[in-house]
Amino acid sequence: LNDFEGALIDYKKIVELDPKSGSAINSCGLCQYKLNMVEEACESFRKAVEVGGSKAAVNNVANFCK
Repeated sequence: LNDFEGALIDYKKIVELDPKSGSAINSCGLCQYKLNMVEEACESFRKAVEVGGSKAAVNNVANFCK
């Protein structure tokens, strides 16, 4: 648990296989945020919103990104 680096690697692999997976892209953002990679996290959240399918990403942009 709390292996955000390992989880990020796994989620990036999922995104490689399914680049339109808003959920996986959002999960990348959550891992990046937990790793204090805030700029990268916001890019991921915005990308998840762009590809659609992740209402959570909309909330994450609103809550974590300026």
